Amino acid sequence: MFAVPFAGRGASLFYPWHAALPDWIELVAVQLPGREGRLAERPVTQLDEIIARLLAEIRPRLDKPYALFGHSMGALVCFELARRLCELGAPPPVALVLSGREAPMNPRSHHLLHTLSDAAFVDEMQARFDGIPKVVLEQPELLALLLPTLRGDIEAIETYEYRPGPKLPMPFFLYGGEKDWQSTPARLDGWHTLTAGPSPLRMFPGGHFYIQTDWRAVVSSLVQDFSTLA
Repeated sequence: MFAVPFAGRGASLFYPWHAALPDWIELVAVQLPGREGRLAERPVTQLDEIIARLLAEIRPRLDKPYALFGHSMGALVCFELARRLCELGAPPPVALVLSGREAPMNPRSHHLLHTLSDAAFVDEMQARFDGIPKVVLEQPELLALLLPTLRGDIEAIETYEYRPGPKLPMPFFLYGGEKDWQSTPARLDGWHTLTAGPSPLRMFPGGHFYIQTDWRAVVSSLVQDFSTLA
């Protein structure tokens, strides 16, 4: 299972999952440029470039059945990555797990965050998602270090344009937080139209970042859902 984190976050989000997953699920946590061990690299600000880079890394490793998991921005990345793999005739994933992200064709706000000043950008990110940890907000130097990556990710999301295409052949497992305005059942509903397979929905206690606060429940659900693919 290739796992892609949310905007501004690195692969360490998934490190606790390794010990909780059974041996038959191998977790590969994706580390995008501009964070953690790749902090010195330029953040990528276009989703198409993220997909192109991931294709180069992932395609040589598709010698066994695999799934894609993504949360928020990561869900969008996984969806477009799966589309591109299918277009190229590569082995498709056996499933997509799309977490905390509304369907890509849904109308979006015209109030763009990535064009704001740093102070306004931080204020809006906190108002919408409350996603920047307090310890980061309290340390201006640390915030300044991490801000370009978060801003770059938000730019990639906000400049993304959904293009209609064929339904994907694999099932979608849709995950959302019960208190997350971005992943209400109504906002997740559009994903059903993008797959030719089933697309069951699971809702978890918590808000947008429920995969951090209740990650064990997420891992347990992944095991149950992947067990149905055999």
